[in-house]
Amino acid sequence: MVRRSTLLVVILFMVLLAVLFYWQRTQDDVQEATPTPASAAVFDIESANINGLRLEDINGSFLIVERDETGGWTLVEPRVEDVDVAAIDNAISQLLSANIQTTLNDPPAMADLGLDPPIFKVLIVLDDGSQALINVGKEAPTGAGYYVLTDDRKVIVVSTFSLQAMLDLLVFPPIALTPAPAEVDSTPQP
Repeated sequence: MVRRSTLLVVILFMVLLAVLFYWQRTQDDVQEATPTPASAAVFDIESANINGLRLEDINGSFLIVERDETGGWTLVEPRVEDVDVAAIDNAISQLLSANIQTTLNDPPAMADLGLDPPIFKVLIVLDDGSQALINVGKEAPTGAGYYVLTDDRKVIVVSTFSLQAMLDLLVFPPIALTPAPAEVDSTPQP
């Protein structure tokens, strides 16, 4: 006859074994990631050195912005005369301040991250003719960042806040709003 305490020890051992088995299995599914120091910037570029931008989404919509001779911005595509320079400067400022949250050492398939094909492409053209390109994929499961493929083929996670203003330019082009003309009072004056 098995004693009650022996039976309790056997049951406890089986529960611990089941927990260990479950824990080991979940660890195999976790992607190996390297936390990156907060100071690691995605770009090492000064805003003044940017000559142009090209944004494109997976549907083929695109936007091209170039710096004009006065140092302001011109919207090349879609062609518009009145450009919201503040919106462009804000988007560039946020993009250049983007820090790497995480680097994926052994990333899953690029298609699973939304990087093959990329959902967005951001091309920065510098005044010396060089270019910097990032491909932006899906949002990470936490919702706090996007998967990004860099020029040097690293897969990183970048803050949603840092990229969103730039990506929003495709949906809301930086077109300056012109004020409505003032109404003319047509009542006769005495």
